[in-house]
Amino acid sequence: MTGGRYFVFLANDAATGERWRAALTAKAAHAGFDVTLASRDATVLTTRAALRVDNRGGDRGAEDCDGDDSGVVIGSAFRRGEVAAAATLTASEAQMLRDTRGGALIDLFWGDYVAILPDPHDGTSVVRAPFGDLACYYHACPAGMMLASDIDLLMRLGDYAPRFELDAIAAHLIAADIRHPATCLAGVRELTGGERLSLRGNASVEVIWSPWSCVTRERRCDDAALAARRVADTVCEVVAARTAHHDVTILLLSGGLDSSIVAAALARAQRCCTAITMVTRDAGGDERAHARATASHLAMPLIEIVRDTAMVDIAHSAAAGLPYPIARSFSQATMRAAETAAASLGASAIVHGGGGDNVFCALQSAAPVADLILAGKIGTDLPNLARDIAALAQTTTFAVLQQAMARVWRGRPDYRWRGDTSLLSVDAAGQREAALAHPWLAAPPGTMPGSAAHVALVLGALSLVQSPDARASLPSIAVLLAQPVIEACLSVPTWRWFDRGRNRAIARHGFSAMLPPGIAWRRSKGAMDSFIVELFERHRTHLKSLLLDGMLAAYGLLDRAAIAAVLDDTAPTRGHDYARVMRLADVEVWLRSWA
Repeated sequence: MTGGRYFVFLANDAATGERWRAALTAKAAHAGFDVTLASRDATVLTTRAALRVDNRGGDRGAEDCDGDDSGVVIGSAFRRGEVAAAATLTASEAQMLRDTRGGALIDLFWGDYVAILPDPHDGTSVVRAPFGDLACYYHACPAGMMLASDIDLLMRLGDYAPRFELDAIAAHLIAADIRHPATCLAGVRELTGGERLSLRGNASVEVIWSPWSCVTRERRCDDAALAARRVADTVCEVVAARTAHHDVTILLLSGGLDSSIVAAALARAQRCCTAITMVTRDAGGDERAHARATASHLAMPLIEIVRDTAMVDIAHSAAAGLPYPIARSFSQATMRAAETAAASLGASAIVHGGGGDNVFCALQSAAPVADLILAGKIGTDLPNLARDIAALAQTTTFAVLQQAMARVWRGRPDYRWRGDTSLLSVDAAGQREAALAHPWLAAPPGTMPGSAAHVALVLGALSLVQSPDARASLPSIAVLLAQPVIEACLSVPTWRWFDRGRNRAIARHGFSAMLPPGIAWRRSKGAMDSFIVELFERHRTHLKSLLLDGMLAAYGLLDRAAIAAVLDDTAPTRGHDYARVMRLADVEVWLRSWA
């Protein structure tokens, strides 16, 4: 996250606004904030400079804008095709932002921004960047509306008192990767990227950017070579922009395709970067050979670190202070290694390729074949695509074709997210329908099933940028999850993402000249499951007391008998229950962090 921290108060009336403005102005310097905007309706405090959306023209400081109806764009906004974040807005851009209540931001810019804009029809509009990792939490109070980059500021500057929202916690336990506006803290909601919060007496939220706009026939790029160039150029542009203000970075290089693509983009941008690869003791998670191949090819220094359970404190939650229990304990090992390397090398950011599988359409279903049939392309592409997917799914070409025809005949493109109710109580499992309800999972009429599945994949990656920790001194940047990359990838029809028996083919073709052939077209992928097993086995006794006598159990959200059976089983660890127990423990520790 690069946009700093901010707190906004939007008053219900002028007298209240004046009182809050005076109080916040007095607190600002002591709290390390500047008064970025002090208008009739809004008081905005930020830790970093922001773009003014001026209604009078010219550059003015905040002290010159007391009582006017200027707006402000907090964070980083990049013009399309530019690597440097915008330092000012032109008069025409500012006018467009005002006239469209911030909608023009979506078309003209991308980045990590939250815009606070006066509404032409009286009131205020708040717009958050699609896939921007500057969070926007809001809480209504009797005097008005408070918005902030983090819960700590709602508490310190807005007197918010945290309480748990049990239904939201249950929904998180069922589908952790589906982020909802209602957070796990009562009274706090989050504005999703691509949404506009309008305050005209009452508060309302509307969608002004949707992934569905990217999969229409009009946006479709069916030329594989052109699509590969577009995707590669867009990724390189975004990586260069997101790292432009960091002289030294740390790259989490697994050795897989996605992180290797990020490495290639960093090298093309001539960024000073050191890579870290994390290794498990089990051979299945030892990707050193692949990481070395990429690092050597790009002349990038590489640090190799073996994961050790001593690097993880399962009683600590890295999500402490966040409104969702999003942190996983096993990731502490990676973050500790990256932070140590950053301190040693003077790096100011951690960069990674998280979400690459999702963005680059790593499907293993027959849905892309159904798309090809629905598009009327039943020539030689059809059997080739079916063979590619069959090789990925380890099934027969006939089975893939049969499943594809079933999808065509079914006529409903919606992706079916499964969710996980295992080890939960009956009451908690009752939140399944609410947990799986999301507008990105409701395909518009005419959508192809493969496109619906690709959008669902993108939804699964949204959690990586949706709710970052604004307090972090060392940002962790998911560079592949940016609006231009998402739009470029979703515009590619799903059948073009497969070639040579592999998925993510467009990305492979786009970066094949920048990577070793063994990396660009590798089929296998390492896994760190064995490390989670090590953690489970080492902490089995503690996990039992943590969960059976903890807050989740006290709130009636767990099936205590089922959890006890898993933890009492002395047979070699297998299946998926161990991973489920570890996820439940992460949520339990998050709950306790608020005590």
